[in-house]
This record gives sequence, structure tokens and C-alpha cells, in this order.
Amino acid sequence: MLITFAQYEKLEVGMTVEEVINILGGEGEALSEAENMVVYNYKGTAGNGGNAVIAFQGGKLLTKAQSGLE
Repeated sequence: MLITFAQYEKLEVGMTVEEVINILGGEGEALSEAENMVVYNYKGTAGNGGNAVIAFQGGKLLTKAQSGLE
């Protein structure tokens, strides 16, 4: 699942999992799953090692972070 910085910028805390998947085009790689919380990694389209890490709690976007997305 590859994403762009423009897609990442559209994500807002509080969005549902469905809203995020609609923007990004699918689910990322699940890095960790705990009770009520899931963290996903998405690779960037630029092929430079860029990525985004997105955490959901209770089905809502809790935090997002990115490095090197274009």
C-alpha cells in the first residue's frame, strides 16, 4: 500500500477507519494490535524509504506521523 504526502495531509484526527481507507485506498501493514488500538504503516510512493505511521483507537484516527513522503 503506497501513499503520497497529499493523501496523508487529508487525514484528520477523529476520522473513522473507513474514512481513512477511502482516502488512502486501503489498509496499511499492521505493525501492532492491542486491545482497542491498531497501528498501521504505509510506504511512500517516492521509493525513497518514506513512510507514514497511523494509529487508531476505538475505530478512530488517534495519531499520524510521516517521514519522507512526497
